[in-house]
This record gives sequence, C-alpha cells and structure tokens, in this order.
Amino acid sequence: MEITNGLKGRFCKLYGIPINLYEEPYFQSRLELLDKQYGAVEKYKEFLDLSNQLAGVFPQLTKG
Repeated sequence: MEITNGLKGRFCKLYGIPINLYEEPYFQSRLELLDKQYGAVEKYKEFLDLSNQLAGVFPQLTKG
C-alpha cells in the first residue's frame, strides 16, 4: 500500500506528532528527530501495520 502525504498527515494528527512536512525524505528525518520525545518511529510503524491490515480488509481504501 502506498502511503500518501494525506495518510502521513492523518498519522501526525492522530498521534499528536508535530510534523507539517510530509514529502520524503524530510518526513522521515522529522520522525527520527522527534522519536526520542514522542516515540514517533515506533508509532509510525504501528500506523503502517494497521493501514496495511485495513487495506487487506477494505481494499477500496487503497484506491486513490
């Protein structure tokens, strides 16, 4: 499943991660920068796992 900038924004809003720049490689570097304070990297992995599980159950979610 492709992670769009919209999904990255949803992740940040849901988990309270203060990132407003979703383009790679900037998004990943901000995650790593905020990891110590927010646990951002682990939370993002959880979000990706959940997104992939939901895409398997609801394939229409993967359509752009």
